[in-house]
Amino acid sequence: MDLATIDVLTSPTLKHLRARWWNDDFTEFLAETLRPRPGNRILDVGCGEGTAEVRIGRLHVSQVRLVGVDLLVDRVRLAKQHTAAHNQRVGFAAADACRLPFRDGVFDSTFCVAVLQHISNVDTAVGECARVTTAGGRVLAVEPDNGSRYSYAATPAGVVAFRAAMEFFAAIATARGEVNDPALGSRLPALFARHGIERQAVSSVAGPPGNAT
Repeated sequence: MDLATIDVLTSPTLKHLRARWWNDDFTEFLAETLRPRPGNRILDVGCGEGTAEVRIGRLHVSQVRLVGVDLLVDRVRLAKQHTAAHNQRVGFAAADACRLPFRDGVFDSTFCVAVLQHISNVDTAVGECARVTTAGGRVLAVEPDNGSRYSYAATPAGVVAFRAAMEFFAAIATARGEVNDPALGSRLPALFARHGIERQAVSSVAGPPGNAT
């Protein structure tokens, strides 16, 4: 099987895993952390197919301006279609997380979910998130910390399963020419502090493995 043809977020056998963890509870977590208010501008870095925009849009916070960027043009196109089908007006653009096409301090909140782990220069990407967020605004990142994720990893079977999973996703990333850092979550607080982002909380999130900062 050609690993380059596998997309773990769109494959019919694996897509349900993402839908399973991106549920109402996770959306509530995003809302509680981002605290959207009328008139806020919120940026989603690595928006994918617009899942976050649709979910946040259902909260019906008046006059919130949502903007999503993704490196892949095809995903931006799908995100536009997805949000339009829900009668939502969202701004989308194809852009590199390491070179965000926005002025300094233009967003009240900036967030990314399972994106930084795939960026080779994650320090630059975090710096860009800080740059485009206004002083006193919020920056949220949800990323994996798979080094301490599994309670069963101490068992022989758990060790084998964990190693196999890591090798599988690493092989996919290599075949697609991508970066895959399954333990990035534990380093986020230090990366944030380096760019002047004051830490408010570091939390374990049910569903997608990660730390939220």
